[in-house]
Amino acid sequence: MNQVKTLRIWDFLGMGLSLVCLIHCLAIPFLMAFLPFLASSLMHHEDFHIALIAVVLPVAGLALVPGYLRTGRRGALRWGIVGLLLLGGGILSGHEIGELFETLFTVSGALCLFRAHWLNHSRPRQTCTCPH
Repeated sequence: MNQVKTLRIWDFLGMGLSLVCLIHCLAIPFLMAFLPFLASSLMHHEDFHIALIAVVLPVAGLALVPGYLRTGRRGALRWGIVGLLLLGGGILSGHEIGELFETLFTVSGALCLFRAHWLNHSRPRQTCTCPH
């Protein structure tokens, strides 16, 4: 498999993980309303959050850094860094900042990461970043 296909696979995986995070964060209020016994166990399940960030960090690194090194475009890398900071801040701060802010941080972070992977994937790859 060539390098471009490998980078695209990492970007698709990153977009998928961002969607999983969004679904998890946004589904909790609905679960609380309709299935409170299930929602409370999912909401306080910190292992899920730690597992998610443990997978998101390497996927973002394996997609965004090589994409930047290959193309020299900073946009995707910037969106990715902001997304990781927001997502990590929301997850690691836990309930200390309040439920609403935790959700806002993690949803914003997931959206930023999705955008980063989308930009990284959708732009044509260059084989050389040197000026011609």
